[in-house]
Amino acid sequence: MRNKILLVDDDPGFQFIMKEYLEKIKSIRWFYFESDAQSALEFLEWRNLKNDFPNQIFLDLKMPGFSGFDFLEQYSKKYPVLFPSTKINIVTSSDLDLDREKTFAYPFVHAYITKPLTEENLKAVLK
Repeated sequence: MRNKILLVDDDPGFQFIMKEYLEKIKSIRWFYFESDAQSALEFLEWRNLKNDFPNQIFLDLKMPGFSGFDFLEQYSKKYPVLFPSTKINIVTSSDLDLDREKTFAYPFVHAYITKPLTEENLKAVLK
């Protein structure tokens, strides 16, 4: 299966690094970036209507306004039932055990990666 990826992160530098990594991986069908969690939810609604939902979401927790935790809460109300195979991968600068525990309370969270993300980490998560 070719991966369809959504990255939700407000850091343009991290978006650039992810783009560089993703362009090298042959198993990618498409990838898209959103800079905030609210826009990401709107993007998911659009992908839902097109019946072409991402199977991997990379999510930063610490974003201004609508945080990654807010995203997880809103996502949990609709999408896990519609798209049970979609995996959310947390990619964050937070190494707090409390943040890790809080994210893994959501069964659709697949991985918790503390930045910086390496190309090897990314490939391992996508397998």
